[in-house]
Amino acid sequence: MYRYQRKVRMNNEEQVEEGLSLLSAGDAEQADRLFLSVLKKTPNHAGALHGRACIARAIGQPAIAIGWAGQAIQINPQPHYYITLGHALREKGHLIEAEAALRSCLLLTPHDPRAHNALGIVYDQLGNVEKAEQGFKQAVKLQPDNIGFRVDLSRFWIRQHHMDKAIDLAQKGVSLFPERIEFLQELAFLFHAMGKLQETCDLFKKIVQLCPQEAAAQSNLGAVLFHLNQYDEAFQHLKISADLAPDVAATQTNLGLVLMARGYLLEAEKAMHKAYLLQPDDGRIALNLGTILFELVRLDEAEKLYRDLLDKAQRHPSILNDLDRHRVQYNLGTILLSKGNYREGWACFENRNYLLDNLSHQIDVPQWNGELLDGALLIRVEQGLGDMIQFIRYLFLIPWNIRLVIEVPQSAIRLFEMLLLRRERSQTNWRIVGKGKKIPEDVEAQCALMSLPYILKKFEVPKFEPYLFVGEHQSDIAKSSSKLKIGICWAGNPEYRFDRRRSIDPMWLQGFSDFEDIEFQSLQKGVPLELMPKFIHSSLPAGDLLCTATLIDQLDLVITVDTLIAHLAGALGKEVWLLNRYGGDWRWSKGFTDQKTGKNLWYPQMRIFQQHTALSPEEAWSPVISEVQNALKQWKDQKLNQKIK
Repeated sequence: MYRYQRKVRMNNEEQVEEGLSLLSAGDAEQADRLFLSVLKKTPNHAGALHGRACIARAIGQPAIAIGWAGQAIQINPQPHYYITLGHALREKGHLIEAEAALRSCLLLTPHDPRAHNALGIVYDQLGNVEKAEQGFKQAVKLQPDNIGFRVDLSRFWIRQHHMDKAIDLAQKGVSLFPERIEFLQELAFLFHAMGKLQETCDLFKKIVQLCPQEAAAQSNLGAVLFHLNQYDEAFQHLKISADLAPDVAATQTNLGLVLMARGYLLEAEKAMHKAYLLQPDDGRIALNLGTILFELVRLDEAEKLYRDLLDKAQRHPSILNDLDRHRVQYNLGTILLSKGNYREGWACFENRNYLLDNLSHQIDVPQWNGELLDGALLIRVEQGLGDMIQFIRYLFLIPWNIRLVIEVPQSAIRLFEMLLLRRERSQTNWRIVGKGKKIPEDVEAQCALMSLPYILKKFEVPKFEPYLFVGEHQSDIAKSSSKLKIGICWAGNPEYRFDRRRSIDPMWLQGFSDFEDIEFQSLQKGVPLELMPKFIHSSLPAGDLLCTATLIDQLDLVITVDTLIAHLAGALGKEVWLLNRYGGDWRWSKGFTDQKTGKNLWYPQMRIFQQHTALSPEEAWSPVISEVQNALKQWKDQKLNQKIK
């Protein structure tokens, strides 16, 4: 009531000024009441007419803004009225008229930075690069502390592919105004756009130091730390942000992703579900929520979420961009495969080709459709080396009269050459080419290796028999003691975002030191012997995949987490124990378990030791390791008894 009485006592000019302030604060409705109040008393009040023009622009009605601004100019041609008119004309698409209006402003006030900046925008849309740059630069020169002018010039330079100029402008702004948060944020944005995450992180840290109670600053820092795989520090900042502003969907989303990466699935689901409730029409949030539900083995919920999301996206395409639509369909494929729905699962799984660019455009040949060819078929390996080893078995299902060119990483060439010898394929029928090398000219079609089940319509896992072969190669392990020999691998690739859940801290393995009559061989790549648990006798020798396969072939047992080693041992037919995280990858799921024997269909000689509940990382592996140690005692006694007999 007091504020209303105060406004009544204001004169016309004061009311107009107050109205513009309200409009700037986002209260267009209250601002318009003030302008109408002035016009009711003074119908030709130019300031109030201009105020209404500003409101019309703010609510997206430039045609009305043109009318009001034109009337104001006829009554009292103030320079800034021309700026409003120029913007409205531009927004309506009348670029030449907008230029004329803005030039009229500069005739009255040649040094108005707003007019120069507005002209820069008009010339940019007209395609006059030189004049656009002049306008933007002049605005910054006249008012160097205006972040909006600097952003407009920076974005202009980015569109002209002059990122170096944009960076230089932002850095000068930070130098001139080091305590201005918005200048630091602009430089951080540019570094992030260039993929310079560490530089972005350093700037966000400075922003957090300047305003530690700013939720957005904490959230931005947490997000970039997540992308730098610094999950613990990312969690700290995202948690602070969520405490300061609990109802920000972006913060809850990033918090959920960080919690999942750190191995806290239940807490991750809680944060992501909150984000989903805050923005149920955000396709990216629903996509991430489905990922967590899959990891929690809530497959029916995840499937329904993805199917509903795809249906919604059909009605409202803006919910998902093309890339995220493929991600949803790919994720749906992994769910369906986990449930044993191979036919639809392999079809949805094909969407990975759009995400990973499995079919390189270096050669202009079509994707193979399963038909016979006159020329050769190029098979392209994809994703991880473990995936490659797992899907080799499908190569033998391709019609024998199709010539194959198999593109493999350099580290796998010798292993594949042994594969050819084992299968007695002629060199003219199968050829190996190193990845990145020139493709033979007779290639007629190409196919990603993991697409073979779908293209060949093999909706059951092929009956297993060992399909890798190391020939007469021998490893030094053959010359060592007569003890039982067990290979052990406790960690996957640390670059994988969610590696923490599948890898094991070596401290959990110390109990294996009790098995003095077993010789443990490391299968962990890149870890020197002095950094390994004390019970391990030998480090993994350097070499390609054939070297590693040769070593594994001479072991009595392999114990490993879900990584390449599991597939190498499995494909060789070796006895292998898989230490699997809760939920785990689709290939170890019930959908690929023989319902009669309980054995894995990919590698029947594999025994899976599974986390059965979604425990925290501090608790998750303890019961699994205890189970493995008990099983190892029985296995050892059985093997030793067999040797005695």
